[in-house]
Amino acid sequence: MSVLLAMVGCAWLAAPARASGVTSLSVAANPPSIPADGTTTTTVTATATPRIIGESVSFMSSGGQTFGATKDNLDGTYSAVMTSSKTAGTFKITATDTSSAVSGTTTVTQTPGAPQTIEVTVSPHSIPADGSSTSTARATVKDANGNGVPGEPVAFSTDGGQPIGPVTDHDDGTYTATITSTTIAGSSTIKATDGALSDQTTLDQAVNTSTTGLSVSPGTAATNQPVTLSATVSSSAHNVHPAGSVAFENGGVPIPGCAAVPVSGSGQSVTVSCFTSFSAASFPQQITAAFSSSQPKSLADSSGGPTGLLVGRDSSSTSLDVSNPTISVGGVATYTVTVGSSYTGPVHPSGVVEFLDAGTPIAACAQQALTVVGSFSTATCSVRYASAGKHQITATYSGDVNFGPSTSSSQAVSVITLPPKILGTITSVTQWTFFYTPSYTKILAMIVNRAPIGTTVILKCHGHGCPFSERKLFVTKPKCKSTSHHRCPAVRTETLNLLSRFRNQHLHPGAQLTIELIRPQWIGKHYLFTIRSGRAPRVWIACLAPWESRPGVGCSLR
Repeated sequence: MSVLLAMVGCAWLAAPARASGVTSLSVAANPPSIPADGTTTTTVTATATPRIIGESVSFMSSGGQTFGATKDNLDGTYSAVMTSSKTAGTFKITATDTSSAVSGTTTVTQTPGAPQTIEVTVSPHSIPADGSSTSTARATVKDANGNGVPGEPVAFSTDGGQPIGPVTDHDDGTYTATITSTTIAGSSTIKATDGALSDQTTLDQAVNTSTTGLSVSPGTAATNQPVTLSATVSSSAHNVHPAGSVAFENGGVPIPGCAAVPVSGSGQSVTVSCFTSFSAASFPQQITAAFSSSQPKSLADSSGGPTGLLVGRDSSSTSLDVSNPTISVGGVATYTVTVGSSYTGPVHPSGVVEFLDAGTPIAACAQQALTVVGSFSTATCSVRYASAGKHQITATYSGDVNFGPSTSSSQAVSVITLPPKILGTITSVTQWTFFYTPSYTKILAMIVNRAPIGTTVILKCHGHGCPFSERKLFVTKPKCKSTSHHRCPAVRTETLNLLSRFRNQHLHPGAQLTIELIRPQWIGKHYLFTIRSGRAPRVWIACLAPWESRPGVGCSLR
């Protein structure tokens, strides 16, 4: 007696083991097409050749359908009832005679059910309102089990007046049509209908798009170094010219002076630039450019970047001036440091400087804070000397986040007993700033402070690039007339700005600049600047004895 067993996904008939003579199986389903609803059935029959009864035949599918028990029809055919799955499509059905290892196949089509949902999309969502650009509207119709339903009378419509092309049925439940833009900017509602089903989405039209390209030059910079920010705004239409403004930002924060650069022109592309500088940072500055259109119905906004700009520390230069290289015992020597940099700008060197005598820190001048005076960062320290002797003074700047450290050249100071015939010592202080390259040096500042009335200032310049060989200036009292209501103030010193005498000339390596301050019966002052390639000028400061023509000689008591 045979035993029938039922399984999910397959069915087979067990028979007494014996040799089989079946050579092939033909398989058919009746009906061959059923709804993909998980309940409808079809009968699958396998016919053996030759028609032998009592075979062990099983059925399997590729689509997750279930089979009832296999029935031996006692005529060489074997059948099982297959229940559909909920997935539409065409699936392979396989019948296998396990007695003879012979199999056969057929297919069953599961059709989607009635439409239950419709969903519409447009791609792209935004197109130029130029009368020629297109967007594809796509409607997806599905049954209750999520299967696409083809063959539906899907229609598309719009409230924006755009022409809509014919609908294409892709036989997978999707339907498409091409929408051509109008010349009116704005948003339109695109609707897809299938009988009582409908869905809608939005199509945006912008008259024209713009692009903004950003460039930053140089690619790396130092503190205060001039940086050029350039933005190129381009219109997608040749007859619409960019107009509006560009905002350059750093990390989302407007860059002062570059927050609203006007954009105008007659071409399809317009380039604008802004010049600025930055402080040093351990991470790159994130520069962006945002274009705001002044004709939003004709041209859309756009942005460029971010572009990374790495800003490092600038080098510094420290210059040291002494009130006088020769002072009398009991007198006070005032040391003034000026810290400059390669690039001038809104950021100034900060921090502290230390004064040293022959390499040893001067206790009274330790850690002197820099202060900004005009375009200079300066620090001053005064030392009273109780005994005669010679001193070698230097100043060291420790640097900060924006500027590197630097050390001044050494300045000699002599403490002497003043001869009776010397009326005094010129204690003027000179401040200078140089911009230097390998090929030339330019004077950025040269100021003499506290020059006594009656002093003669002699300027000498020798070498390539000098604008003169010798000039003389006389320090005189400013003109003032006292009245009964006004008394002229007592003026003993004046400040001289010597920069204009050099007319922005480029002084070449080897050139020498001399500044001498002399006054009858006074110990004067001598400055010698020697121009060097790619470095700050070498500075020598010496006294000028009234009885000697050589600087630094004869200033001590004889």
